[in-house]
Amino acid sequence: MSEQILCHACQAFLDGAREAANFDGSPPYKHHSSADSLKSALTLGCAICTSLFGAYATLGSTSWARDKPIEQPVVESWVFEFHIDCDDYFPNQILVLEDAAAKSGPCGKPIRGNSGGEDALAFFASQYDVCRTTHTTCPRWAPSSHFFPSRVIDVGCRGDAEVCLRVANTIDAPQPYLTLSHCWGQSQPFTLTNKTVAQLERGIPVVSLPQTFHDAILVTRRLNFRYLWIDSLCIFQDNLDDWHTEAGQMSDIYGNATCCIAATSAKDCNTGLFIDREPHALEPIKIKITESRSLSSTHLPPPGLYWASFRWTNYNAIDHAPLNQRAWVAQERYLSSRVMHFSREVLFWECFERFANEASSNGIPYKGGFHQFLPSISSLKTHVFGMVMGLSPARQAPNAEQVTPALLTPTCQFDYDRWKSFLGVYTQYLMTKEADCLVALSGIAQNIEMVTNDRFVAGLWRGNLLEDLCWQAEKYEIDRDRSSRPTTWRAPSWSWASLNIPLSTNYHWAYVSDTDKAEILDCLVDAEPSGQIKSASITLRCRLIPVAVRIETNEGFDRAFAHIGLRSRSSIEVEIDDWSTAASRTAGTNIWLLVLRDIFLSGDGGLLEGLVIVLSTNRPPSFERIGMFSHVAYPDSKSEVQDHPKLRAYEELLEKYKETEEKVVELV
Repeated sequence: MSEQILCHACQAFLDGAREAANFDGSPPYKHHSSADSLKSALTLGCAICTSLFGAYATLGSTSWARDKPIEQPVVESWVFEFHIDCDDYFPNQILVLEDAAAKSGPCGKPIRGNSGGEDALAFFASQYDVCRTTHTTCPRWAPSSHFFPSRVIDVGCRGDAEVCLRVANTIDAPQPYLTLSHCWGQSQPFTLTNKTVAQLERGIPVVSLPQTFHDAILVTRRLNFRYLWIDSLCIFQDNLDDWHTEAGQMSDIYGNATCCIAATSAKDCNTGLFIDREPHALEPIKIKITESRSLSSTHLPPPGLYWASFRWTNYNAIDHAPLNQRAWVAQERYLSSRVMHFSREVLFWECFERFANEASSNGIPYKGGFHQFLPSISSLKTHVFGMVMGLSPARQAPNAEQVTPALLTPTCQFDYDRWKSFLGVYTQYLMTKEADCLVALSGIAQNIEMVTNDRFVAGLWRGNLLEDLCWQAEKYEIDRDRSSRPTTWRAPSWSWASLNIPLSTNYHWAYVSDTDKAEILDCLVDAEPSGQIKSASITLRCRLIPVAVRIETNEGFDRAFAHIGLRSRSSIEVEIDDWSTAASRTAGTNIWLLVLRDIFLSGDGGLLEGLVIVLSTNRPPSFERIGMFSHVAYPDSKSEVQDHPKLRAYEELLEKYKETEEKVVELV
């Protein structure tokens, strides 16, 4: 392979210009300072910029955000990270340089042609074969080896013109099947209804189905499977009872599937799985570095020939793809033991023991920023699976492949903070139907319930309920002029699911100990089999502190403060859930602080947190949450401990709590 043309910006950087431009300083080193500069590099045919532009498919100013040396088993490599400097968000791209003198070619295999070609699909076939025959942990994720969906699509054999709907009782014994995870998009795909069921059971031409369904059928056949589960074709879309029943079985449907086909890059069901790729644009290129202005630099490679390639990380190619912006897909990916990701440029395989793509079929290296961080869904899944692997049945029956729920005895505690991090991301996902907010989580909830013996109550966990009640909405996502509530009631006021805005994940504090200031007496939830809530309430023994709430506007930003008449004349800032009704809900005197937790922080600090509640407008004398408070008393220095105003207010608030009569209240 001949050496490639590089533009002045790329060559200058690699020859040490970045080192001379204060590598550790801020702002980051500018690679191209304007779109015109990047255009000129593309016109010149700069190999690096052409690859970078192909990865972004957009113009903008680029910066070198970070670079660092890494170590590989065979050859030393350098990793550089690009990002677009503009108002819109674009995921970073990673450039890897490998010493060409150490080997004849770069790490990884070449990527060829269409992503639906024989070579591409052979990658998935080989990955599945390795997983099935050598992986010992992957089979243990499935809830039950005897489960089979109520209905599946019988794809027949390769070359068949039609497929048909089959009911479970017409199939001999549970058979292996695949699932499809996809975006419906704006267009309504052909669906299972009372009018179409007879047609589907007789058989329907493959060519009449949306392209994504057509391609998924092709993949199922090529991998020698016969049955495929597709939500819109296997759940009656005009029968609400059937929908609730089937939606409540997502944990079993995806958890017991042999593999999940993920239409990762498809924005709708008509896009399809397969994409024509330009092999040359995906190949590593050979570049020459002539000199380094700082020979002692460890941040830049020494002069010589290098293989340069943009590696595709799961964070870029999968987590920011169209499919993974949908709320429903979170549980589809979580529940599946194996996933075949059809991303825009490269195919990815994901199971518990391997994350690989076509270029790195033995697994993508974890060093050097390839995995910038585990996405919250993968982090949660890995944590729960670690608990599954530590369950007592594995010791009682070493050869058993499945876990019996009745025998579950976790050997480690469930990490509720990991769940909160996941919710912070989940609540940003897109959802076509507001009512699906908790339904789209029911499969994950069932899985965690099975492992932990905890109980999922309207989006919170019974074993961590006092802390979970203190959730906080992301204040910068709140539109002060528009309601934060869904159009139709879907959750009690004390649940984060009662809002349509993301949750904040920036309110966690490292604490030494905590004391409960309220007691949960009862928690009642009436829900559909799907997980959709019909009614819910919590009964607590607690103390209510009456307050007056004042709303202040500072530089166009509203803030709310609760005044209790403290001797220090301090006020407690509160976070309002729905600012569109803040003025009416906080008017008058019927407002209370419900203190839930007293937390002792390191460094002589303290924190009181709880809810801001009012009498329910629909169910008096019950109460509703309208916000939360988290009063932190953390002095700036040791010398200020005794005189710190927030610490004095914290102590006086505790005194007020002790003076208040204990009572039993119901939250709805």
